[in-house]
Amino acid sequence: MKKIILPIFTLFIAVNLNAQAWSEIKSPIKKSSLAPDFANVFFKQEFTLFDLMTNEPIYPVSKNGIVVYEIYFSSNEDPRPFYGEFTPDKLEKHLFYKFKDRESCMKFCDSKWHWSNGDWGQVVMNENNFSNKK
Repeated sequence: MKKIILPIFTLFIAVNLNAQAWSEIKSPIKKSSLAPDFANVFFKQEFTLFDLMTNEPIYPVSKNGIVVYEIYFSSNEDPRPFYGEFTPDKLEKHLFYKFKDRESCMKFCDSKWHWSNGDWGQVVMNENNFSNKK
């Protein structure tokens, strides 16, 4: 019986220590007065970071005492999802659109693909796109 209890107790302690080492850091929400897309790209750590697509707050986590943002990011120029972990100082210098998860990032990336002409870029609808004239 003692041989079973000791490993279970050790596992319980390890799980609890690991959970505490990676805890989310929630603070009061502070919105920037900038436009949401501008505040997202030009993030300042005194404000709350918001997901570009959902407008939900993105909170950093504490990893072994270090504050880290775990985000996905992309750009208009290269609309593919990328993942990164950034300290607040590094995130201020990371001038990309920021997202809380891959799904949100993919919504942005998919919005940049225009299937009718096979080009990357914004979808532009005008009389030339859907004309029935020959």
